[in-house]
Amino acid sequence: MASEHINQLEQVSFVEDFIKIFVRTVFTIFLWYLFFGFYSSLMQDIIGLVIIFVVMLLLLPYTISLLSQWFQIWTYQMITWQSGKPYMNYKSKCPFLVRKRFTFSCRAEQVAPYEKDLVEKCHKVTLWEACWPERIPSILEVYDDTLPKNKQQLAFILVTMKEYASPAGSKMLSVLNDASLEMNSRISAGVALSSMKNENGIPPLLAMLGQIDQKIDQTIKAVLVRYGETALPYLISAVHESEDDSQCGGIIEIMGKIGHANAIPVLEEILNKDTTGEYTRLQAIYALQELDIEEAYEKLIVYFEHASEEEDEVIKGVFQSRKLICFPLLIDLLSNRDISEEYYAKIGDVLAEVDARTYDRFLIKIRETKGLETSQRLARILKENTPEEEEFLTLQAILDKHISSLEII
Repeated sequence: MASEHINQLEQVSFVEDFIKIFVRTVFTIFLWYLFFGFYSSLMQDIIGLVIIFVVMLLLLPYTISLLSQWFQIWTYQMITWQSGKPYMNYKSKCPFLVRKRFTFSCRAEQVAPYEKDLVEKCHKVTLWEACWPERIPSILEVYDDTLPKNKQQLAFILVTMKEYASPAGSKMLSVLNDASLEMNSRISAGVALSSMKNENGIPPLLAMLGQIDQKIDQTIKAVLVRYGETALPYLISAVHESEDDSQCGGIIEIMGKIGHANAIPVLEEILNKDTTGEYTRLQAIYALQELDIEEAYEKLIVYFEHASEEEDEVIKGVFQSRKLICFPLLIDLLSNRDISEEYYAKIGDVLAEVDARTYDRFLIKIRETKGLETSQRLARILKENTPEEEEFLTLQAILDKHISSLEII
């Protein structure tokens, strides 16, 4: 039975508190008895009236406090006796206690039917890690017999225990691989495995992509992202094995959200591979943007030379959104005389979309982050490659001031 797995920390006693309140109540009644016994004699003079006032000031709030405690106990007893359900109380601070006389127990089979927010509340206000790891056998024992919704709650409990839940890894893996179960139960098991950093959960999750609908796919992708760098070797292998453009693009999307530099080589390979599908290539562009590091943007700038018209617009949007990283790299390319005229024109188109005042702010920011020398060098390159027509005079003036390191008003 599951109850055989209860540990000592699962027992919470109310007896000690009940006795304390009872003794305080008896003592308070005795004090009131003495007070009313001397009440008539104290009413004879001013000093007596002062004594009555002080006693009432001290004794009355204390009595009200005791009555409040008795009311709480009475309320708790009535609720647990009448409904048989756990009740949040000032002693236990756990919504999953079941009463038996003055002792309360909390087990996995009692927790399962409750909502996730209650489980989270219990986790936040108790030393969960201190008392729940030994309950894992109880959780696993009742897991198969609970409703699908309850399976998700039990999986959530395992997630919160993380490394403590390693004995549950094999069970969660079997749930993840069981195609007869509801998808939500399987995904919950995947979340638990990702929290345990159990790599065995990655291949089944990858195999589940594209089986149901887009909403489920997004959830599975989010679970895979939780694995972080650990998932990259599996994702890279899956990309090389997959021939489906949609599935391959989805895997690339996960790589981008993980955001690790180790994904750059495979993303570069996908961009430059002739057989790569259109959707996969676009996802590789977005993934490089998600990495948001200079090395990733360098690969994107190199690919920009050969990108299609549709990809051009996407990449230009990336460059515009990350000017501080991309524009210095693009401006430096303008001084490279080995690039083709077509590529030079492409870069020029990107840089020309920014007005003079934006370049002013851009160069000031470059000066603050990378130094005066860098901002002057970029300003010189821009000036050399800016037409002298009247419409560019404002930009020319701003570049001149940056070159001479004068302050911009």
